[in-house]
Amino acid sequence: MSPLRTLARFFGLAPAVSLRSKSPREIVIVGGYGYGNTGDEAQLGANISRWNRLKEGVDLLVLSPNPSYTRGQHRCRSGYASRVVFFGANRSTHYIRSSPRFLLTFWLVLLRLELSAQCLRAGLPAMFASAAETKLLCNLQNASLLHVSGGGFLTGPTRSRLWDTCLLLRLCRRLGTPYVLTGQTIGLFENAADRWLARSALQGAHLITLRDPEESVRELRQIGIFGPNVVPTFDDALFCDKADDTSLTAVLARAGLNAGQPYLAVNYHWWGMSAQMRTRSAQRLAEVLVAAQPRHGVRLLLVPMVPSDVEALRALAALLPDGSYTVFDYAYEYPLVRAAIAGASALISFKHHPVIFALGESVPCLSISVDGYYDRKNDGAMGNFGQHEFSLHHADFFGDRFSQSLEHLLAERVNIAGTIGERLAGARRHQDDLFNRILQHVGLLT
Repeated sequence: MSPLRTLARFFGLAPAVSLRSKSPREIVIVGGYGYGNTGDEAQLGANISRWNRLKEGVDLLVLSPNPSYTRGQHRCRSGYASRVVFFGANRSTHYIRSSPRFLLTFWLVLLRLELSAQCLRAGLPAMFASAAETKLLCNLQNASLLHVSGGGFLTGPTRSRLWDTCLLLRLCRRLGTPYVLTGQTIGLFENAADRWLARSALQGAHLITLRDPEESVRELRQIGIFGPNVVPTFDDALFCDKADDTSLTAVLARAGLNAGQPYLAVNYHWWGMSAQMRTRSAQRLAEVLVAAQPRHGVRLLLVPMVPSDVEALRALAALLPDGSYTVFDYAYEYPLVRAAIAGASALISFKHHPVIFALGESVPCLSISVDGYYDRKNDGAMGNFGQHEFSLHHADFFGDRFSQSLEHLLAERVNIAGTIGERLAGARRHQDDLFNRILQHVGLLT
């Protein structure tokens, strides 16, 4: 290779060196999973299934903060995610807390790695990267596509994950590797750095699908990202796998629920709540549940989505009559909790993914959010299925609307389930069409 050609590639004046002929079918997947969050794992599982179903022989590499856990849960190839390789997220708390130290060192890491990516682009060694960093950069360079699996981590309240993912996308741009993002909530940007990084990273995406139909679109437009590659759609986990009836029956039996016994699934959590809000919200939820339960003859199945939810659910349970509830005890395997929600008469949920599981199974649901972060996510999910009236915010929850909406939901649950079901077939076709579009773009559609 001539020095002039190398120089032109380094400065982006000529196409990057491509090694994709060695692995023309490899898709690298990144996302918010790897921590035992049932919803995040469902998103990853659904995407792995979708890739394998739509294109036989695609080689998937999943980058995770905990590769051994990811391999065990999803039976896939897995290596360390950028948060570990670039920022040592498994050795300190600076990353997860978005501490001042992380915010300062991020820019030094960005400069060093982008120079290293430019070297690889030109066919030179990655002179400013460690061995682990170079391996990750080469994985990106060799890939046919980087797929950012869905979630709510591209937002201001999760700054370290927003910045880390934007760095990864900027590196792909320098290496000439195409990338797509699916099932995202984007925005709630809190400062100029959030907006600049998001704009610089997302403007090169082939496709960005969003799980809320309005707010993420508006925030992307405000940073100059718009056009036919921005598509409102659904959460990636909408069509994830579900456990079979035999497995579910065994787990419910251990919880004291007999086959055929009607139950109301309830998810409650404390993420982002002050101590005062925890007390108020638990009391309000218990008050409405205690009033509604005998009228509808349902038992309460308290459903945690991560281990930390158990503490919140125990606090709620302490306010409920003995024998009126049971806690769903499982190993945080998303097919099981999806099956449990599928079997419920209805769902009440503070978290996003129980809502997604319910909608994917045509189960009527009432979503509750007491802050802007969950307002965005839950409103989008419910709006996609024409269920706006059952998406409650802070004032609704603490006012009369909560009990009124629950009564309406339970009384009309058959008709509501039919309305949700009418939209599901179209949702599946839409998502498959988008993945076929991705395959065509990267030359994998035959």
